[in-house]
Amino acid sequence: MRPYLEQIQAAQESRLVLNDVQKEERFAAIVRDAVREIFSEERGRIFQRRMEDMALYLFETKREQLAQLSLAVALQLAEGDLGPLDISFLTGLVQKSLAFYLSQIKEKASEEPSLIVKP
Repeated sequence: MRPYLEQIQAAQESRLVLNDVQKEERFAAIVRDAVREIFSEERGRIFQRRMEDMALYLFETKREQLAQLSLAVALQLAEGDLGPLDISFLTGLVQKSLAFYLSQIKEKASEEPSLIVKP
């Protein structure tokens, strides 16, 4: 997750003047790359099993629609290649995780004492 946080910070601090659409496209590309890396190979299979377990739990607790959605994510992960796919659940999960880590970094930076002495 760290390299993607660094890419987002670099994009935010870039001296290039980009319009909002270009910034969103850049952020979306970083998120897509993160989704492909995080949910590939063994980690993808682990998450697939978790989604299958969640689907079973939701079905047993009479939440069939949510169970179907969970199972759909598991089936997409089972296909393996996330390249052309945009699994909105995984994309949202990565976006929220990146936003959380960025907020933690900003909060930590604001708590650090300043070397500038204010009168």
